[in-house]
Amino acid sequence: MRITVDLSHGTGMHEDKQLAVELPDGSTTKDLIAKVADKLPQVDLRYVLILVNDELIYVDRVLADGDVVKVFPPTMGG
Repeated sequence: MRITVDLSHGTGMHEDKQLAVELPDGSTTKDLIAKVADKLPQVDLRYVLILVNDELIYVDRVLADGDVVKVFPPTMGG
Protein backbone atom coordinates (compact mmCIF):
# COMPACT_ATOMS: atom_id res chain seq x y z
CA MET A 1 0.00 0.00 0.00
CA ARG A 2 1.08 3.58 -0.59
CA ILE A 3 1.05 6.18 2.19
CA THR A 4 1.77 9.90 1.79
CA VAL A 5 3.79 11.39 4.64
CA ASP A 6 3.68 15.17 5.13
CA LEU A 7 6.78 16.43 6.97
CA SER A 8 6.23 20.14 6.31
CA HIS A 9 5.28 21.14 9.85
CA GLY A 10 8.35 22.01 11.91
CA THR A 11 10.54 19.02 11.08
CA GLY A 12 13.30 21.11 9.54
CA MET A 13 12.72 19.64 6.09
CA HIS A 14 13.47 22.20 3.39
CA GLU A 15 13.04 19.98 0.33
CA ASP A 16 10.77 17.06 -0.42
CA LYS A 17 8.38 17.83 2.43
CA GLN A 18 6.09 15.05 1.25
CA LEU A 19 7.23 11.49 0.93
CA ALA A 20 5.46 8.52 -0.66
CA VAL A 21 6.10 5.35 1.31
CA GLU A 22 5.26 1.79 0.25
CA LEU A 23 4.31 -0.53 3.11
CA PRO A 24 2.85 -4.03 3.29
CA ASP A 25 -0.87 -4.36 4.02
CA GLY A 26 -1.57 -4.34 7.74
CA SER A 27 1.26 -1.91 8.54
CA THR A 28 0.78 0.56 11.36
CA THR A 29 1.78 4.13 12.12
CA LYS A 30 4.67 2.73 14.17
CA ASP A 31 5.90 0.78 11.12
CA LEU A 32 5.59 3.91 8.99
CA ILE A 33 7.56 6.12 11.38
CA ALA A 34 10.31 3.47 11.58
CA LYS A 35 10.56 3.35 7.78
CA VAL A 36 10.63 7.15 7.46
CA ALA A 37 13.29 7.36 10.20
CA ASP A 38 15.44 4.90 8.21
CA LYS A 39 15.05 6.99 5.04
CA LEU A 40 15.55 10.36 6.76
CA PRO A 41 17.85 9.90 9.75
CA GLN A 42 18.38 13.67 9.96
CA VAL A 43 14.76 14.16 11.07
CA ASP A 44 14.08 13.40 14.74
CA LEU A 45 10.88 11.34 14.83
CA ARG A 46 11.13 10.02 18.38
CA TYR A 47 8.50 12.33 19.87
CA VAL A 48 5.93 13.39 17.31
CA LEU A 49 2.22 13.98 17.01
CA ILE A 50 0.64 12.04 14.17
CA LEU A 51 -2.47 12.87 12.19
CA VAL A 52 -3.95 10.27 9.85
CA ASN A 53 -6.28 11.86 7.31
CA ASP A 54 -6.41 14.97 9.56
CA GLU A 55 -7.42 12.96 12.65
CA LEU A 56 -5.07 13.10 15.64
CA ILE A 57 -4.19 9.62 16.83
CA TYR A 58 -2.87 8.65 20.24
CA VAL A 59 -2.13 4.95 19.78
CA ASP A 60 -0.63 2.82 17.04
CA ARG A 61 -3.10 2.52 14.18
CA VAL A 62 -3.38 0.24 11.16
CA LEU A 63 -3.00 2.24 7.96
CA ALA A 64 -4.89 1.90 4.68
CA ASP A 65 -3.79 2.47 1.10
CA GLY A 66 -3.99 6.17 0.26
CA ASP A 67 -3.82 7.46 3.83
CA VAL A 68 -2.14 10.83 4.36
CA VAL A 69 -0.06 11.01 7.52
CA LYS A 70 1.06 14.38 8.88
CA VAL A 71 3.93 14.42 11.35
CA PHE A 72 4.35 17.23 13.89
CA PRO A 73 7.29 17.49 16.28
CA PRO A 74 6.46 18.70 19.78
CA THR A 75 6.58 22.43 20.35
CA MET A 76 7.42 24.33 23.48
CA GLY A 77 6.13 27.62 24.72
CA GLY A 78 7.35 29.91 27.34
